[in-house]
Amino acid sequence: MERPLADRMAIVTGASRGIGLAIAERLAADGAHVGVVARSGDVLTEVAERIRMHGGGATVLQADVTDPASSEAAVRQFLGLHGRVDILVNNAGGNVRTTAAETDLALWNRLLTLGLTAPFHWSQLCGEGMRERAWGRIVNIGSVAGMTALPTGAAYASAKAGLAQLTKNLAREWGGDGVTINLVAPWYVPTPL
Repeated sequence: MERPLADRMAIVTGASRGIGLAIAERLAADGAHVGVVARSGDVLTEVAERIRMHGGGATVLQADVTDPASSEAAVRQFLGLHGRVDILVNNAGGNVRTTAAETDLALWNRLLTLGLTAPFHWSQLCGEGMRERAWGRIVNIGSVAGMTALPTGAAYASAKAGLAQLTKNLAREWGGDGVTINLVAPWYVPTPL
């Protein structure tokens, strides 16, 4: 079986279930060693064991992506074990389907931190080494909700729209340094969420 990502080091945030889990498993199947990131260490241990059962490599990185210190510690842990990050998938996310009138500032800030600030911070943490080595891939998982108007979820949609623009700006800024940054914007996907 061809393994086009053999010897690549990848990190996937939000890898404990749904889209992130599927991405982590696919990267591992294609040969990458995958750092799986989520808040739940027990679930991540199961994910890593599942990847290893299928011949892949995985490192558990228990972290809250919205907490800068937790995020920095997770990236340091991965770099200490594997030396570099070649691929980053900013997938961690969540939505609360409330109207704008029902959305208080605490919820607004939480969803923007999760959907926009965290991907920016993780891109900074991993992108520095990518730029130094003149090779890297960052994939941001957006949403069609960031490109169209919906009757609920203004905070989520705003975060995803911001993530689309962040992707463009980082691609423009870091593309000359050998780092490719893209956004994948799915619509509804059959996951537990």
